[in-house]
Amino acid sequence: MKKSVLLLMLAFVGIVSFRFAPSISEDPTAASSRDILNKMLTSIDNAKTLQFTLKGWERVNGKDNYSEVDAKLNVNPFKVYLYSKAKPNDGVQIIYNAAKYGTKAHVNAGAWIPNVNLDPYGSKMRKGQHHTIMNSGFTFLAKIIRAAIAKADNEAAGEFEKHFVYEGDVVWNNRKCYKVVITDPTFKYENYTVKAGENIDAIAKSKNICGFLIVEKNADVDDVEDITAGQVIKVPSTYAKKTTLYIDQQTNLPIVQIMHDEVGQFERYEFHNVVVNPKFNDEVFVDFP
Repeated sequence: MKKSVLLLMLAFVGIVSFRFAPSISEDPTAASSRDILNKMLTSIDNAKTLQFTLKGWERVNGKDNYSEVDAKLNVNPFKVYLYSKAKPNDGVQIIYNAAKYGTKAHVNAGAWIPNVNLDPYGSKMRKGQHHTIMNSGFTFLAKIIRAAIAKADNEAAGEFEKHFVYEGDVVWNNRKCYKVVITDPTFKYENYTVKAGENIDAIAKSKNICGFLIVEKNADVDDVEDITAGQVIKVPSTYAKKTTLYIDQQTNLPIVQIMHDEVGQFERYEFHNVVVNPKFNDEVFVDFP
């Protein structure tokens, strides 16, 4: 394929665009961070279908890679249609529908190139991407936040309030949002021995961490498939050292997600034109328009 396949998912990302700079209210006492996050998690659970444009910046080789896709998503059973709008992958379309294509993603790279079915976890679809299409939407973020809440609640009293902070309201892209900042002072890298049959994605999924950070931290790991059983690698203890969320006060969905590690910002995701629970024609997830 002459175009690498663009996969953007869900949920976090990179460079702040000044045209979207938020204004912040002065009184952050009107709600608690726990209440806000509980409402967010409930709204994510109640979103059975979604339509949105996702703009993302992901740190790759020290630079921020920009991606933009239009997405239509059915949460369960998981089905997704993606249309890439950013160069060099503009015009690439992807459908994942297990009932139609099994475990493969159906890809239309455009022009004269024939459609192909590719492994969504494989290196061809993951090159230069932090996430797979299987993480599209908000469900993946919800899993990360639930794990972070559980961790804080298992620690000493008051740890949740110390590390999950509602900083007030912001207006972003004409949407009034809660701004919640989550910090993890225990964030670090730990040794991990690779088990038989594991790849980076499997490790990241089991530990609720970012697979990209594993690849970046280990000089002898080139991509998500470049590990072997018995190999000792460095893995992050949690997903991020700092997470910033702008949670839309109308939908209670996290429409801006920004992640920092010990180096700086490594992911930023912006959800534009979000429609919750739209009705889709079945053909959306069967063939390309």
